[in-house]
Amino acid sequence: MDLRLKRRLVGAAVLVLLAVIFLPMMFEDALRDESDFSPPLTELPLAEDPALPQVSTSQVPLPADWAVQVGSFSQADNADSLQNRLRQAGFAAFIEKVKAEEGVMYRVRVGPYLDKDKAEAMAAEIKQRLALDGFVVPHPD
Repeated sequence: MDLRLKRRLVGAAVLVLLAVIFLPMMFEDALRDESDFSPPLTELPLAEDPALPQVSTSQVPLPADWAVQVGSFSQADNADSLQNRLRQAGFAAFIEKVKAEEGVMYRVRVGPYLDKDKAEAMAAEIKQRLALDGFVVPHPD
């Protein structure tokens, strides 16, 4: 066999082996970063400080696509009351604090849900069990 051909074959084999060894290492971190995403559930203080996040709930909801909005209040006590009523009935209720033209509003929502059909079914169940009209909204919006 020709010496130049042998060198080319050995060089090609070395390049293939290096690719097999190092390419998975390069992409392993990127894959791990995407698959291990799960934000921590943390307690948030309930205060009127504008530097705090806009979500006002005892637990931060997980990222999802849909929620059922059951009420919107200008008074935090009214929102807390509805949230407690929904939680006592077994629903995963949370409060979002948002700034509106009228001032600060407190949205009471149930969810979140990955599937819009599941959110619509939950809105129907809330209406049946608690006689509360809710509507499905994108989450987070």
